[in-house]
Amino acid sequence: MSNDDRFDDASISRRRFFQLSAATGAALTLPGNAVADAKTEAFTAEYQYVLNHTPEAHTVPTLVRFDDPSGPTAMEGLVGGDADVRTTTEPEPAAYGKLTTTEAQAVADLPSASEFQFSPGSNPFWRIDYYPLGVFPEPRRAVDYTGFEQLKDGLRVLEDRYPDRIRVKNVGKSPGHYNNATDRPDPKGMYVVELTNFDSEADFEDKEKVFFSCSLHGLEMAGRETGARVLENTARSSEPDVDGSDAKVEPLLDDVVVIMGFTNPDGWAVRNPQYDSGWQLAGPGTGTPRAPAAPLYERGNAEVYDTNRQYPVVGYIDPAHYPAAPASYDGKEPSYVTEKVPDAKALVDFFQEYENLNYGADLH
Repeated sequence: MSNDDRFDDASISRRRFFQLSAATGAALTLPGNAVADAKTEAFTAEYQYVLNHTPEAHTVPTLVRFDDPSGPTAMEGLVGGDADVRTTTEPEPAAYGKLTTTEAQAVADLPSASEFQFSPGSNPFWRIDYYPLGVFPEPRRAVDYTGFEQLKDGLRVLEDRYPDRIRVKNVGKSPGHYNNATDRPDPKGMYVVELTNFDSEADFEDKEKVFFSCSLHGLEMAGRETGARVLENTARSSEPDVDGSDAKVEPLLDDVVVIMGFTNPDGWAVRNPQYDSGWQLAGPGTGTPRAPAAPLYERGNAEVYDTNRQYPVVGYIDPAHYPAAPASYDGKEPSYVTEKVPDAKALVDFFQEYENLNYGADLH
């Protein structure tokens, strides 16, 4: 039987297989090669497939919901420390662990285990609004990189907690990768966060503005990982001016507005298994096809190889790179603006509304 034939009678499509394979580190086996036959009503369909087509020694990131508060502790005692179990009873009993098939079946035998979900991500509990280690945990306490949807949720939490210091704005949309799960294009919001001591609108207008672009290249994660944590730590008055120093940056917020922009959501979110990625590996103009659910961040957005080339520079705009501040024709923008670089154009338009925006840095 060829590999192509294996999908004919399988309970999963070729596309879905490669999506899940990417999310589990390419550990899935082809249809017809299932290594286990674990079944229970508590397994979601996706989780059951991943579990049964993952080699025995490979673990699956798993979120388990329980009907009883004793369930998370019971799971922790059952599977031991190698599974990296995290437990909570707030806002509902739940546990996260990296489980083998044998461990998942054992946990499923617990009377109160009600649902198992495939749960990759940096904080498996953010979807239930539980942040025991902060909204954006320190890297050493995170289980993976921060996700884009997690960022959106976390910024909402910060704005609710610190309304006198944090304002979150969605200033536009990215082109958006095609979402194979929902079967439609999936543009992402362009999020900009203002961090200052908000006294009055007049004072806000007069303050110097400093802009930081966070991870304009989607595959360079340090900018957004740092930006999110600096926002939280400064808002709650726990960010030192210099590592190891007691100096604080918060007093500077009386005179300065720090602006964090998360400037490439497409290149960030595309790592998720519902999107096709990897087309940018060989560089522009090569015709390399997109790979279904390759677990890769991307340099540019869904339409442009490198969005770092889209922003206007004083005295220099290269039309070969789809500039986001183009010359208009008869008062109309070129069609490529909405097709290729609506994300960059949204940011350019938004920043033109500021007074005193004279400084910035690119946290690539």
